[in-house]
Amino acid sequence: MPLADVQVLGELTPVPTATSRFALHPWLVEIGATVEPRPAPGEVAALIRTPVEDFFAGRVPYRAVTLGGGRLSPIFDFTEGSMYGASAHVLLETLEVYGGLARLRLPEPELTSSIPWQ
Repeated sequence: MPLADVQVLGELTPVPTATSRFALHPWLVEIGATVEPRPAPGEVAALIRTPVEDFFAGRVPYRAVTLGGGRLSPIFDFTEGSMYGASAHVLLETLEVYGGLARLRLPEPELTSSIPWQ
């Protein structure tokens, strides 16, 4: 992808991963509308295209489980499956940044004890 098609918007909060001693260091970027994603098959289970407005309108089910120390871990439910863990934390922060700029608020998550990783 040509660098001209990428606009760096800023760095997000590093997110530790539960399955390793590594952390994700995500960046928020905007890409040109004509750029076609090419996910790595060994790293991406499904490419999910969802209008960002669907999150704020409550059309994407959003729940959270309480972890130790009262921290919430987000879970987004899509037709293709649930997104949780570090990926869901990055998505949540991305939505919070977007919502702050657009003056939108996400619905409160439904608190659950049912977690997809067990």
